[in-house]
Amino acid sequence: MRRLGLIVNPLAGLGGTVALSGSDGMANESLRRGAVPRAAARAVEALAAIARQKDIEVCCYAGDMGEAAARAAGLAPRIVGAPEQSPTTARDTRGAAHATKTAGCELLLFAGGDGTACDILDASLDQMPVLGIPAGVKMQSGVFATTPAAAGLLAADFLASGRSPALRDAEIMDVDEQARRRGVIAGRLRGTLCAPDHPRMRQNPKARRMPDETMALATLAESIVRGLAPDTLYLLGPGTTLGAVKKAAHMAGTLAGVDVLRGGRTVVRNATEQQLLDLLARNERARLIVSPIGGQGFVFGRGNQQLSAPVLRRLGLGNISLVATTAKLVALEGASLLVDTGDAGLDAELAGWHRVHVGGGQSVVYKIGG
Repeated sequence: MRRLGLIVNPLAGLGGTVALSGSDGMANESLRRGAVPRAAARAVEALAAIARQKDIEVCCYAGDMGEAAARAAGLAPRIVGAPEQSPTTARDTRGAAHATKTAGCELLLFAGGDGTACDILDASLDQMPVLGIPAGVKMQSGVFATTPAAAGLLAADFLASGRSPALRDAEIMDVDEQARRRGVIAGRLRGTLCAPDHPRMRQNPKARRMPDETMALATLAESIVRGLAPDTLYLLGPGTTLGAVKKAAHMAGTLAGVDVLRGGRTVVRNATEQQLLDLLARNERARLIVSPIGGQGFVFGRGNQQLSAPVLRRLGLGNISLVATTAKLVALEGASLLVDTGDAGLDAELAGWHRVHVGGGQSVVYKIGG
């Protein structure tokens, strides 16, 4: 019998759809704004692959930190402890990590974001392999699988006798607040954890922007602003690339949020999912401009959960413009762009070849993997 440790951070990802850049310390505000917990559902999706195996025992904390998701996936987990309080804290995450190691688990599978990954790093598990189910807001760390389903398949493969993939160190990142104050979204390296390796099922950490991109970014931003139609509602995604576009448009926008522009005026700053749905219901002409995350290649599902499946369907997939500097695309080294909207059908519709504007009136055709 192989043993899998499971941790679910029930608060992970709460801030995404309600325009909060993260969930750490913001659970009550997220719920007040109408956020719906998503970590448990993401964990259940991952555990589907585990449930198909008859020789894997899942060890976890009681209640929302693992037991509920395991049972929802059809598993009978072994309970190795319980959280000290509700809502749960980083201390509970560290305690659960230690409990799964003590129980003899060979792999720790967790549902959360970068904050959860940092808490597990702080637990000092002495090279116990770890794999993340992406359930947070940003997830810049390299320990996460590309999707919940990929996390489950990779975990099951790792535990299958004789078929275990190799282990490789994964960077654990959190937000670099000094870089954010300079107008750059970047990760700060906290340390590394070893994780099962797979070239397509485990994501890369977010890459820092290279200094020589500054001129290319300004050229790209100016070309995008010149092409904006005055009668169209523009949804501008988060990140440094779109931050340059907002600056070129003289827009009072946000670095980490989705901002809305029309006719040279800011309509909504840091919009929530519901605000975007309301705007799209009232406007026939609307377009989304979004840029993939450097290094990772994610277009949707990392740091922009406001651009949810309902928002994208209301907008229409033909009204999405992808933009990136040539250097950002080259840095992907031929890897496909990625999407993780939480809607498998929509992810499949988004897969395929798309035109990516790179500035100066030029574009390239690049693939979103499916």
